[in-house]
Parts: sequence; C-alpha cells; structure tokens
Amino acid sequence: MYQFKFAGGSSAGNKKLLMVAWVIALVLIPIFYLTVTGRVAVDEKNLELDQKLSNAAVQNAACSSDLKACGDNLEECNSELTATKNSLNAKLSSKEVELAAVKTELSQISFNISYYETMLSQANSSVQQCQFAAKAVVVSYAKDVCCRPGLDAAKFGIVNNRITCSGNYNINCTSGQSDY
Repeated sequence: MYQFKFAGGSSAGNKKLLMVAWVIALVLIPIFYLTVTGRVAVDEKNLELDQKLSNAAVQNAACSSDLKACGDNLEECNSELTATKNSLNAKLSSKEVELAAVKTELSQISFNISYYETMLSQANSSVQQCQFAAKAVVVSYAKDVCCRPGLDAAKFGIVNNRITCSGNYNINCTSGQSDY
C-alpha cells in the first residue's frame, strides 16, 4: 500500500503541517458552514419575500381594479352632477325670468290698487257730499212744505221719496235746523 510521505521526511515538520491543516480546517469549516446555512436562510427569506411580493402584486391588481371602478364611478357621478347643475341653472334662469315678470305684474297691480283706492276715496267723499247736499235739499223743502206762518217747529217724514208733513223728523221753522 502506498502512503503519503512529506518531502523532508521529518515527523516534526509533518506535525506542523498537520497542525496548520487542522487550524485551516477549523477556520474554514465554520466559515463554510455559516456561508451555506446563511445562504439557505437567505434563500428561505427570499422565498418568503417572493411570496409576500406575489401576494402584494395580487392585492395591487385587485386594488387597481377597484381604483379603476371607483374612477369610473367618479366620472359618472361628475357627469351626472354637471348635467343636474346645468338643468338646475336653466330652471333657475327660467324662474328668475318668471319672477321678474311676476314682480312687474305685482308692481302694476299695486299701482292699480293705489289708483282705485284713491278713486274710491274720492267717490266716497263725493257720495258724502251728495248725501249732505241731498239732506240739505230735503230739509229746505221740508221747511218750505211743512212750516206755516206762526209755527216755530214742525214734523216731517219721507214716504215713497216724497216729503210728508207727518213723521219722525223735527225741523225748526225759524233756523231751518233739523234732526234729519
């Protein structure tokens, strides 16, 4: 059988070399172990991160879809809001025109009411003046018809729009005053 022999043949040199080999092995084995186990841990961590990234991509796709749907709904709502606003503005404009017409008509009606109230007041005043004048005429005729020479007072009445010398009203034949 063949055995390895170091060149130099000394056993002390072999021991040194063997010692150095053991020291190198003791240093390199833990480094190699840590490198391999670290790489495995990194690979496991990367796999976990890849899974999380994949889940996040799925959630992102769902959120993007929801966001697009919300955006579409927002555009539709904005469109309906604009249409409603335009419709309301048109109705408001129409109602403002109608309101202006009603205000003009109301102003004319107020003017007419004022005019007719003035006319009514003048007519009432004229009626009162006519009634006063008519009473004065009635009393004057009653005095002429019912007062005789030598009478200080007389009675008169109105029957069928005619003056009678009997009735409920009194007349002073001297002054012409009456309770009519």
